[in-house]
Amino acid sequence: CKLDIAKACLKALMQQLQPDDHLSIILFDHMREVLLPMTKWSDANKEGLDKAIDELRPRGGTVLSAALQDASKQITGGGHFPDEKYFTNRIIMLTDMETHGDQAEVLNIVQKN
Repeated sequence: CKLDIAKACLKALMQQLQPDDHLSIILFDHMREVLLPMTKWSDANKEGLDKAIDELRPRGGTVLSAALQDASKQITGGGHFPDEKYFTNRIIMLTDMETHGDQAEVLNIVQKN
């Protein structure tokens, strides 16, 4: 199933993180939910996060634009990084790309960032 592949990819990414790295995880389908707000990896509840990822189930359609907006806020907003010029920010979306009519908005958000 597609979600199982996404969960495995997310866990593989988490295994590569260093203590000073920061991570935010936003779940999205027809709704969006911040599973993990921007958190320094050394401060993250890794066992709880691993369990929450295991418990993810398919829930509905995909609204990419709302998830991208939330992701942009997580990496650009609010002092998560004391000296941001030394950090590289990335948004990694694990999706089947089957959007529900918001393709133009997705492109607009990507172009702005």
